[in-house]
Amino acid sequence: MSELGKAKATVSDATSEIREQPAATAMITADLSKRIGACVMVDHAQITLRRGTVHALVGENGAGKSTLVKILAGVMRADTGVITLDGKAIEVGLWDRKAARAAGIGIVQQHGASAGTLSVVENAMLGVEPLRGPLLELGPDAERLRALGKRIGLPVDPWAEA
Repeated sequence: MSELGKAKATVSDATSEIREQPAATAMITADLSKRIGACVMVDHAQITLRRGTVHALVGENGAGKSTLVKILAGVMRADTGVITLDGKAIEVGLWDRKAARAAGIGIVQQHGASAGTLSVVENAMLGVEPLRGPLLELGPDAERLRALGKRIGLPVDPWAEA
């Protein structure tokens, strides 16, 4: 068997082991709604997100997908509803970018182009730059980015120009 065939078998075996374990619920939303003027952007959305799983939000243009994602990431506030995170209910009025970021939730925009004058890590952290006092601290994020690349077999130089 070729090296590639062995790698595929290993990945497949690891995936089947993961699938056999029940995924813990990370976030549940109940009755999330958002209006802008008379327009209903999100109407009583309910979602359950489980750790270690991939989720797709599919719908027609104008269905409220982007608005819902912005609510989950704390960029926009829902008018009504409850977000339950790791078993703790959080009123939507208290859910903001800081709370979402602390929970590890963020957005990777589909249309965004990289800022060519910035490094890979600066692009990755654009909008959520970690501060240490008045200074920008990207070292730990650069190392996490490098480790993630190594884990998926993609060498990443976090300081290379994007």
